[in-house]
Amino acid sequence: MPGYKPTGKPACQLLFLEALAQHWPVPVTTVPPMTDPPETMQSPKSDFSMECILQEITAVGRRLEDMGTKISDLAAESMSIHNDIASFQNRVTIIDHRLSLVEDKLNSSCNSDHVPQGQNHGPRGDRDPRDNVCFFGIPERAEAAARSHGPHRYTDRELRMAPDFSRDTKERQREFLKLSPQCRQLDMKFGLFEPASMMVTKGGKSKDFLDPITPIPR
Repeated sequence: MPGYKPTGKPACQLLFLEALAQHWPVPVTTVPPMTDPPETMQSPKSDFSMECILQEITAVGRRLEDMGTKISDLAAESMSIHNDIASFQNRVTIIDHRLSLVEDKLNSSCNSDHVPQGQNHGPRGDRDPRDNVCFFGIPERAEAAARSHGPHRYTDRELRMAPDFSRDTKERQREFLKLSPQCRQLDMKFGLFEPASMMVTKGGKSKDFLDPITPIPR
């Protein structure tokens, strides 16, 4: 048979299939070309997804706008706090007594030559707008003075007393703490006192240090 290729099937089976194909030819099915489905049959999924994306973009834009408003408010609040701090620093007169707190010495130190008069500010009238703050190095003495002498006053205003928490004091405290291991190695007794001082004892002799840069005697 021309064009015959062996397929491994029996010859009688091949002849039967060939005869069957001649009497009942298999119709060729024509596949119609792909066309877009009508609009009424299109799935609404694509439109729904696009709508969700647009809504999400709008929500993100609103959140960004709210965040920008909050940032502006925080910046304004920070500037207001900075102005308040600067104004307070300009209004405060610091009177530093570290070693003694006696009524007569305190009154002699507080005079108009050391405290410049401020300008009048609205409802304050003729009062001095400056706040008088006295920083004492030893809190125990400040507390004892407050209890024994009552409130101190200057220019008819109460003189407030507070511990010394300045940046320089805190830095000296940290430096003194760094010297503690060295004192232990030298078998020295030491004590740290407020606000920033160290007392070292060796051989029955004690010495006070107010400056951590001063070398410790050996």
